[in-house]
Amino acid sequence: MKAIIIPHYGSVDVLTLATVDTPKIKANEVLLRVLAIGINPVDAKAREGKAFAAKLQPEFPVILGKDVVGEIIEKGTAVADFEIGDIVFGIANPTGFGKTYAQFVATPTDALIKKPAQISIDEAAASPVAALTALQALTEAISLKKGQHILIHAASGGVGHFAVQIAKHLGAHVTGTSSAANKNYILNELHADAHIDYQQVNYHDYAQKFDVVLDLVGLHNIDNAILTTKPGGEVICIPSNSFQKFKEKIAHKNVNGFTHMMHADKVWLQKLAQLLSEKTITPHISQTFQLEEMKEAHQQIASGKTRGKIIVQVQE
Repeated sequence: MKAIIIPHYGSVDVLTLATVDTPKIKANEVLLRVLAIGINPVDAKAREGKAFAAKLQPEFPVILGKDVVGEIIEKGTAVADFEIGDIVFGIANPTGFGKTYAQFVATPTDALIKKPAQISIDEAAASPVAALTALQALTEAISLKKGQHILIHAASGGVGHFAVQIAKHLGAHVTGTSSAANKNYILNELHADAHIDYQQVNYHDYAQKFDVVLDLVGLHNIDNAILTTKPGGEVICIPSNSFQKFKEKIAHKNVNGFTHMMHADKVWLQKLAQLLSEKTITPHISQTFQLEEMKEAHQQIASGKTRGKIIVQVQE
């Protein structure tokens, strides 16, 4: 099968199109014919040996990936909840490298569900990691309430554009930050209530204004996130490389701080599928690539300027 491998950690140049053996499945696994995959910032970090990859000691070459939509073409003897021919979506091999940058992937079924007919293949590919991160941050890390004022940093990005939609669904008053170029997108397409141009703003003008702040930037933005939160309010930090610094800073402030790492299972995926099926949330897919264009996809996701999500179509 064709796959994108990395022989070692590094820049986009390590992404290599290769022919490798089709994986064999274990009793608790299915073999998917991969139809489409989502590309996330964590993919670029893993390629560099950062994020979760920093805790692993892989045998190279490695196949990256997480989000997947595929057709089950083989199932293990212990798999009872799926049949051959089912189209499923979710997160492949969630505890390590997902191995979805390929025509076929073997994966346990813990974080897979059947794709509802109301959701397109592309929408399903774009959603799991980013949408679950947003959904869990606002309903599990905290419980965002109707009428609360929330500030969402990086509101036009993958997690951010889902977070805006989810927060509006929950009845919050939503302010989103982005560059000026994405102002109309945030206000008119995502239907946020207000917009802040992060390149022009003085955050002291918004000191202690928000009940909840969702920080999807981290590191150099932590002070701004804390500053704009009301006393007793809630700040949620998502970038894992910022957790330690965030915890140190939040300990001395009169706000409640939370960190969150996305986790996937069938229950959460069903909640996500319902929101997608009802069109309560809709992924914005700004670019679509082919497997052979993975370097370009990684260059885009690493730019930090992706509007919504990008996907890679693998097989039609």
